[in-house]
This record gives sequence, C-alpha cells and structure tokens, in this order.
Amino acid sequence: MRSVRERDQSLSRRWLWGSFSLRRIAVSTAGIYAVLAILAWLGSERLIFLPRPANYPDGPEILKLAVGTVGERISARYLACPGARFTVLLRH
Repeated sequence: MRSVRERDQSLSRRWLWGSFSLRRIAVSTAGIYAVLAILAWLGSERLIFLPRPANYPDGPEILKLAVGTVGERISARYLACPGARFTVLLRH
C-alpha cells in the first residue's frame, strides 16, 4: 500500500502535469484560445471607444454640467435661437 505522500504526489502529477498526449495539447490549445477570445470580447469596447480629450479651451461661453453622481462634468455650449419653443441637447 502506498503512503499518503506518494498518493498526493501521483495525484498532483496526474492533474497538474499530466501525461504528454495529443488530446492534452488540443484541450490546452482550445482552452487558451477560449480565454483569449473572452478577454478580447470583454476588452474590445474599451479599446475601440477611447475617449479623446477636448480640443477646445474652456472659455466663458462654455458651461460645465454635472453628470451622474461621481462628480464628472461635461462641457456644453448654449446657442440661443430667438423665438424657439424648445431646447435641443446634442451629445456626440
């Protein structure tokens, strides 16, 4: 009968290192590919839609509007139109 230490070593060898086989290489490659594909899918929005810094200076005609609850502020400009009944907010 094998000792507990020998049994633990054989289990760790079997599960952690395993034996060299074509199936093990295929499963490992598929697993790595799946993890990278999931990371790429989750991170693509962050890479594609990076916010750019404003290319205009803040002057007296630029209003600062609070957005949300975290203290973020966006720049806005009010263009008056005499006789208009509504105000249109445009965000781009």
